[in-house]
Amino acid sequence: MDEVAFRKNMAALGYDFGDRLVFWEAPLTEAGAFFNTLVDSVIRERPGALVIDSVTEFLSLGGGVDIIHNVVYRVISRRV
Repeated sequence: MDEVAFRKNMAALGYDFGDRLVFWEAPLTEAGAFFNTLVDSVIRERPGALVIDSVTEFLSLGGGVDIIHNVVYRVISRRV
């Protein structure tokens, strides 16, 4: 999904992010590197919300739910 489609879908749900949206599209080639970059970016940018789309694609490539839990834990534990 590109940024235009994301904004359109979110607008249909009543969300208007305006210029506050940082849309980051990254190909999922190596899950560990991707999630490390994601965690570092979230910690640095401190967003009010984070949307990760296509988690099912990650799971289909052999990534486990435990990696997603680990990412969430790492972000939360560094923000507290």
